[in-house]
Amino acid sequence: MFSASYDREVSGCSERHMRRVISGNVQCLQRMCLQRKLEAHAGCVNTVSFDTEGGDVLISGSDDQQIMLWDWQTGCVRLRFDSGHANNVFQARMLPHSSGSRLITCTADGQVRLVDLPEGAGSLSVSRTLLGEHVGRAHKLALDPLNPAHCFYSSGEDGQVVHYDLRCGADPSQQQQQAGSSSSSSSSSSSSSSSSS
Repeated sequence: MFSASYDREVSGCSERHMRRVISGNVQCLQRMCLQRKLEAHAGCVNTVSFDTEGGDVLISGSDDQQIMLWDWQTGCVRLRFDSGHANNVFQARMLPHSSGSRLITCTADGQVRLVDLPEGAGSLSVSRTLLGEHVGRAHKLALDPLNPAHCFYSSGEDGQVVHYDLRCGADPSQQQQQAGSSSSSSSSSSSSSSSSS
C-alpha cells in the first residue's frame, strides 16, 4: 500500500488505481477507525462533502434545512446558516476554484440554489440565489468535469437533468431560462440512456 501511495505522488498514478489498491488492502481496512462524530444538526443528515481546495472543511446538509461548514481538524462548526429552502437539504457541494466562497444546493422542495459566502462574514451575510426548480424533489448535483468552477447539473423526480452555467449571469430568471432550454435536450438524452440499461 505504501508503495502505491509513493507511486501516486511521484509518478502521477491515477486516483482510480489508488482506490483499487487501498480498498483491496486488508491491513489498511483493518486499521480504519472512527475519527470523530460531528453532532449539531436537528434532523437527518442527507449530505456530506469536503471542500474542493484544501479538504479541511466538511459541508453537511440536513432535514433541519441547515447547512453547516465544519472544521475537520477540530470537529467544530465554522459556519451554520439556513439554506433558504422550504424542505430537506439533499445535497450541498462547494464549487472548485471559489476559495471556499460558493456552494450549490438542491432539496426536497425541488429548488437548486447558489450560495455565496463572503469571506470572514457570519451567517447573516450569506446570500442565496435561486437558479432553477424541478417539479418534485431535486436529488443530486454533479459538477461538469470540463468546467467544474462554473457548470453543473441537477437531477430531480421530474425526470429532468438540467445544466447550469453560472457565467450566464446572476439573474435567476435568466438562469432559469437557460436551464429550462438545456433541460429539454438533457432530459431526452438521459431518458434514452436510462432506457438502454
